[in-house]
Amino acid sequence: MREQIKGNLDKYRNSHEYYANKDRQEVSYLPGDLVYVFERHGSSSDARFLRHHWKGPYEIIAKESDATYWVKKRKWPKEVIDLVHVRYLKPARRRVEVDAEK
Repeated sequence: MREQIKGNLDKYRNSHEYYANKDRQEVSYLPGDLVYVFERHGSSSDARFLRHHWKGPYEIIAKESDATYWVKKRKWPKEVIDLVHVRYLKPARRRVEVDAEK
């Protein structure tokens, strides 16, 4: 009976781990990389879905762990350095200008 319960628990854990990690991507940033930070502010406004929640681009200062980074936010009139979880970061891509000649 105990072996059967242990087997069922192992089977459940493996199944849960598979689905939890199915869409996960390994992300790492280097100091100096530019990123957008997701900032959601609670508001009772009806138009909150129209707001831009991705702020930035901000600069990565250092890596604290595999899941957290120190980010320098340039907020006027001073700079703020925050510890941000990787799920709230996305890389800032530079625009490429394309000449459309006809």
